This record gives sequence, structure tokens and C-alpha cells, in this order.
Amino acid sequence: MLPVASQVVLLIARPGVDLDAATKSIIGTGMRTKVVAALHEAPLAAAAPELCFVEWSLPSAPDYIAEMSHLQRDLLPVVFVGSRTESAAAFAHGAMATLQRPFLPEEILGCLVGMRERRELRRLTTAAAEHDQRASAATAFEAVLRTLGQELRIPLATALANVEYLAEVAQSAVSPLSDEEQLAVTTDTLDAMQRLRAVLEGMSVLALKDNPVLDQVRLWHVAQRVIDELPGGTHLVELQGDRSIRGWGDEMTLVDVTSILVRRAIARRSAAQEPRISLHIYAHDTEARLTVREWGASGSRRRTTDDPFAAGRSGRNGGQAGLELAAARHAVVKLGGMLSYVSQKDAGCAFRVRLRLAQPAVL
Repeated sequence: MLPVASQVVLLIARPGVDLDAATKSIIGTGMRTKVVAALHEAPLAAAAPELCFVEWSLPSAPDYIAEMSHLQRDLLPVVFVGSRTESAAAFAHGAMATLQRPFLPEEILGCLVGMRERRELRRLTTAAAEHDQRASAATAFEAVLRTLGQELRIPLATALANVEYLAEVAQSAVSPLSDEEQLAVTTDTLDAMQRLRAVLEGMSVLALKDNPVLDQVRLWHVAQRVIDELPGGTHLVELQGDRSIRGWGDEMTLVDVTSILVRRAIARRSAAQEPRISLHIYAHDTEARLTVREWGASGSRRRTTDDPFAAGRSGRNGGQAGLELAAARHAVVKLGGMLSYVSQKDAGCAFRVRLRLAQPAVL
């Protein structure tokens, strides 16, 4: 059946004087009503309007309400009940509120006011979230560009200076360089070129050609895939948390992001302390979180005051690592999430992937 327009109030209930009076009151506010006496005459749960009332005693009504709840609708139906027992059962199936029959028209109108205010709040919240996401994406992209410029500048300047010097030497009648010195300059140039290649390869690791199609991703499965691909992964990385947590994202992208964070933590290990790395999966409010944290050998957490996202960190492998972190953060932002870094006294340091929680429990 075709979806009913959102300004229509759907009433799925047995006929009665109270229903007739409520219908007239709704029409008096300028809204339209659709009244059906059986669920087989009603729109499918996925196509039902946001302003919806369902009578609990109708056949299949509990399943209809539960399906709405499973679809994670922001506005769940108000349920007509005949007793407190039915009211409790309706709430357990996902009802937003219950009204006992016979009801007054004022009760229906009061529910409609609350439902419409809730819908408007949802609209404003969604608009604010989309604005923040666009701002975060722009900031992350600027960070990628800053890091890219910084990490390309140093090895490119090194290689260019060496090549210019070698060109001058080649034009000289007598080379001022010994074979050993010339080999050192050539090796230094080759190293700079390899660093340039590493930076460019790192730039494409997590570059998403198209906007990803978000799906419900089990974060435990993501973490397990990363650990399985590591040599000695189960020895180095401890996986803990809630196996059932799902977040909205793209599985391959999240595997790449987590792999970068875990491999970075392993590369920072102290040979003397041999710290372990933990992957912790949990839910916090409306977020699904995957945290990569470094632990010392004695159980204390490692701490660093460095900002790993800051541009300008160079070294033999600094360009690739810095760029991959910036690209990882940008990739998570494109999934509608955030990648943050936490470093506090006596609390260690950790990267935290924060995604929208998929299918939160309905009480």
C-alpha cells in the first residue's frame, strides 16, 4: 500500500463514540484522518504515518507495534488499551504512550501536540547534526591537506637539492666527491623518493571515491578481522567489550581505520616494556565506540602529550603515518562519526572511533 502523508493521522481502532468524537476534533484542527478498523486495511508498518494510533486488542496489533519499534521509527504509535496490563504490554512492544478507552478528544489532541513537537525537535536536531558533520568534514579535509603539504615538502626538498648538486658535480671536470660520498648522496636521494612514494600511497589508502552506503556493522567482527591479520595478533592485542554492539558505517573502511590505529600502536611499542594494546568495544549514549588503547607491561597505561593529528611530524616513516591518521579521521567523518584522541594523566592514550549506534535496545 502507498505511504500515507505525514500530515494524516492514522487511527487503527474499533468503532466507537469516543473515536468519532476524536476524529471530528482532529479534522477541526485542519488535519486529515484515516480511520481503519483492522490492521489488514492499514498501511504497512514501514509506510505508516508518524502520527499513528493503534488499538492493542486488534488481531496482530502487538506485532505491528513491535515492527515499528524494530524499524527504529523516531515517532512510535500511541496505543489504545483497555487495562493497565495491556498498557504495560504495549510499552514493552515499543509504544510511545497509551490511552485507555473510552478516551476524550482532548487526550487525542494532547498526544498530537506532543508528537508534532517531538517531530519538530527531531527535524531541528537532524539539521544541526548535518551542519556539524559538514563542518567536521571540512576541518578533517583541511587537516589532510596540511599534513600532505608538510610531509611532501621535506622529502621533495631533499631529493631536489641532491639532484641539483649531482647535476653540478656531473658538469665539473673533476668530481669533488669520492665514490663513498656519491653513494651516500644517491642513497639519501633514493630514501627521500621512497618517502614521497609512501606518502602518496598512504593518501590513497582510505580515499573513498564515492559516498559510502552505511550499513549496520558489528564492531567486534571488525576488530577480530584486524587482529587475525596481524602476525602474533592475539599475543599483542586484547579484544574486550560487548560482542553485540553495531554501528552505522562501512565495514571495509572501519577495518582499514582500525588496522592503521593498531599497527601504529604496535610500532610505538617499547622493546623493554612490551606494552599490550587493547581493543575495547562498547556503547555510550547513542554512540557505538571502538577504542584502541596502549597498555604498559605492568598494567599501567602509556601516556603521551603529543597530538598525533598535528601536521609537521616527520621522520623516516612520519609522512606515511601522519597522513594515514589524517585520512583515517576524514574517512570516519564521512561515515557520520568521529575519530578522537585521548591523553590524560594516569589514563593513558587512546584513539576512539565514535559511530552512530545501530538498533539501540528498546525498553
